[in-house]
Amino acid sequence: AVTSGLMVVLTITGLLLWLGEQNTTYRFAGTVDVHDLATLLIIVLTCGHLYLSLISPATRAATRGIVTGSVDREWAKQNHARWVRDMEQRNK
Repeated sequence: AVTSGLMVVLTITGLLLWLGEQNTTYRFAGTVDVHDLATLLIIVLTCGHLYLSLISPATRAATRGIVTGSVDREWAKQNHARWVRDMEQRNK
């Protein structure tokens, strides 16, 4: 939700900056500051997502599961015990 909101802010402020170069009616004080702040926030969020998906040991197995479609049974038992139990009961 935060990323989507920041994308809306970036789109609006970017459009105002672009239009402001064509027509001074669209120049507002602080537009550049808001655009820059939103850019910095989206960079921080993107770096956080990359850290969690590629580096963090706690979530790396989940990323592997998203990519390959399967996870290690021990990881699944530790993080989703009820799901593993349900799957084992179905396979009996």
